Amino acid sequence: MGRSGPIEPPTGPLTDGQITVRVRRPDDVDAIAAASHDPETRRWLDDPPMDADARRTSLERVQEAWRSGRAAPLVIADALSDRPVGIVNLQFRDDEVATVAYSVFPAARGRGVAPRAVRLLVAWAFAELGLSQVLLEAAEQNAASLRVAEKCGFERIGTRTAPDPDGAPRTTVTFARRPVRAPTRPPTRTDTAVRGALTAATGQAGVMSAPVRIQPPGPGGRRVMIHDRDAGLATSLADVLEFLRRAGLDDLDETDLTRPDLIEWRGPGPTTWT
Repeated sequence: MGRSGPIEPPTGPLTDGQITVRVRRPDDVDAIAAASHDPETRRWLDDPPMDADARRTSLERVQEAWRSGRAAPLVIADALSDRPVGIVNLQFRDDEVATVAYSVFPAARGRGVAPRAVRLLVAWAFAELGLSQVLLEAAEQNAASLRVAEKCGFERIGTRTAPDPDGAPRTTVTFARRPVRAPTRPPTRTDTAVRGALTAATGQAGVMSAPVRIQPPGPGGRRVMIHDRDAGLATSLADVLEFLRRAGLDDLDETDLTRPDLIEWRGPGPTTWT
């Protein structure tokens, strides 16, 4: 399984101000190897802990994964220190579908690292790789990973049961997420009314006087309100931009979302989603 050609890594780090998702480097290997022996990590992952040979060939295998189109292995790092705090990976089934997998190092657990990294990587995969679906699989007993899926807007689509490495039955839950896309249907009267309200805010198309409100974080993300109309639930800036595009604003980017005349962030700012 994999994509039909090589995968280009992100041109720069993906960050939300708290964590960063970036390419793996030689100085990350020691931390990755140490975490591979952690008992909690071993409980949920089937990969063997890294031995001396695996450490030596680690970066070669990472580069081959990118070249072959099989996977996109990356590191999760602290945004301030750049110290590695986990790993995250996309494992491709074909050109349009991939499974996201992750592991947070013991010292960084309990800080929301996993959902932040998954949101960043999934947003990049949809925007830059054109994926139509990202899957997330978690053992039914792994409550922490089940919460990550829910926080990142994944929907539960099924389960399967198979023996684990020790022969005991293990049930795996599969979640899926698709990109937020603009509707292909003709605009409705409601859509037209929203576009008109946005324009009427200042009398100039595409310029608003804070008609958009982002509600405080809640289960599954943050509610986006456009002139008191519920546009949907967002788990990233990319989702917010898509909702605005649906309302007729096609020329905005993420830098616009910090403008107080454009958008009101209730509660924390645009780096917090849950």
